This record gives sequence, structure tokens and C-alpha cells, in this order.
Amino acid sequence: MNRTCQTSRAPSAGADFAEHCAELLSSLGRVHARRMFLGWGLSVDGMTVAVIAWDTLFLRGCLNFCV
Repeated sequence: MNRTCQTSRAPSAGADFAEHCAELLSSLGRVHARRMFLGWGLSVDGMTVAVIAWDTLFLRGCLNFCV
């Protein structure tokens, strides 16, 4: 199985959910999941595209130009 998700630390209770979310976002490219504050940050090409906190996936959005 070719995985597109990398987790930066040992598995934890939320690691499975973070990996699942990373698989959902894999159409954006290689997704890197790393522990942050209260949850996880998901990034593609070094840019954070989502945050997981309180068992909820928050997607980044912008009103102006996004790179």
C-alpha cells in the first residue's frame, strides 16, 4: 500500500484520525501530519492546509489569493 501520509511522532490516540484525514486530503499531494498544541497540523509542500483539534478537522480557507 502506497501511503501519502507521514506522521512525525509515535502513534497516539489521535494519530489514527490524523492519518485518516491525511488520506482524505492526499489528492492535494503528499500530506505531512505533525503534532501541534492541542492536536495535529496537516501540511502539503510545507504549507498548512488543515488543523485537527478536539477531534474535528478544520480546513484552511482564504478570501484572497492562496498560494
